[in-house]
Amino acid sequence: CAVSSSQVPALRSAVAAAELLLTAHCHASHALRSGWSLPQIGGERLDASLAPYWMDPGDAVFSHVQLESGRGAVATGPNMSGKSTLMRALGACALLANCGFLCPCKPKAVVPHYSQVVWVSAEGDRPAEGISAFGYEAMISATLLRRATEGTLALVDEFGRGTEPRAAKAAVCTLIEELSGRKTQFVVATHLHDVVDVKLRTGAQPVAWRMGIKGSSQFGNWTYQLELGVCRDSLAAQTLSHFGWPKIALDRFHALLEVEEQEGRKTDGSNDHTLALNDAKESPIEPMDEGLEVADPGEAVMEMMSSFGAASEILRLKPRDVPPAPLCAGASILYTLILRGQILYIGQSDNLQQRLQQHRQRFGERLEAVLMMPVENTSTARRLETQLQRDCQRRGMTLESNADALHRNFPIKDDMKASGAPAELRRMAQELMEMAEQLEAMEPRDG
Repeated sequence: CAVSSSQVPALRSAVAAAELLLTAHCHASHALRSGWSLPQIGGERLDASLAPYWMDPGDAVFSHVQLESGRGAVATGPNMSGKSTLMRALGACALLANCGFLCPCKPKAVVPHYSQVVWVSAEGDRPAEGISAFGYEAMISATLLRRATEGTLALVDEFGRGTEPRAAKAAVCTLIEELSGRKTQFVVATHLHDVVDVKLRTGAQPVAWRMGIKGSSQFGNWTYQLELGVCRDSLAAQTLSHFGWPKIALDRFHALLEVEEQEGRKTDGSNDHTLALNDAKESPIEPMDEGLEVADPGEAVMEMMSSFGAASEILRLKPRDVPPAPLCAGASILYTLILRGQILYIGQSDNLQQRLQQHRQRFGERLEAVLMMPVENTSTARRLETQLQRDCQRRGMTLESNADALHRNFPIKDDMKASGAPAELRRMAQELMEMAEQLEAMEPRDG
């Protein structure tokens, strides 16, 4: 056992090296068979002729993409003309090139060094988390805006599909301005064609790209190739016909479309606004109380926590204070971090000491105080965490994160009873720990 145990590190390294070499061999074989090439990495300008990475090179249509440093492009085009395909090809080329791999592009391509490549695309709603389709778009685009820098390539595909056209247009334009202000290279693919007509607050207007068509705008064929310019017709009728709409429905579609074009009507959104106001009562976040000013957020939060009716005392700690021993681990705690600038972070934990250590590493000097209150169990802690976040938002307080406030999973009913789930999870965790210790004891040791 001593001899075999001494060989384990070398054996692991050999297996890892073999896997890496096999993966590299498979990549090189596929790339060379497909006619891929190795781009030049560096510079500030993106200049490459790209093709979809999943297509046979004989069938693929190449598009020449040029994007200056700190500039963006707005890509328009008919349905099924290849906008999203182009975005995926561009993202794959940027990622592979920056990893040192061959790419689905022609020789002499130049790809900048990117610190990150971000893809933003709607993927539907998340009912279990209380997030709508547009809410999910807002969430992932907010992450992009927090992280975007001069070394970012942002690929935004049909942003705003989950909301009405006027708001979607405003959101897309704002997103373009924000990315331009960060000198981020970006491509925004959209069917909101008049976005390119808006005078944006940017140093330079985004480049206008379009996917080409042959023939008239009504009966054109897609070329799947990128061009300079703006597409004003999405060829929706062709798409409806292609996927099986009956002739009587298509005739009615054309009749309604012709009426709209003749009258030049545009939806003013008033009905949608009224609906939004009526639905506000059902929103998981109550409207913010107007005119409330929070002088000392700590005092206000302690008052709200006291209103929950818990028998436990609310403690206030300094940033480096250690919680009382009985509360360090094994107790369910609802806590609030007071950060610099009157920003709050609300959470709950069954291992407060470890959690506070993580928060100190994350927030550093921003952390000013900690409010904590023991509660009955984890289920209660989660419920009160959600309620406290909502109460703080109503008072106009700024939260570092409000994800739990959007969840419908933890209802705010005072008579909610604790379930046996936390105890069951602890039991399972304990069993896993015991199994890990047994496996560790069975491992051969040197000597």
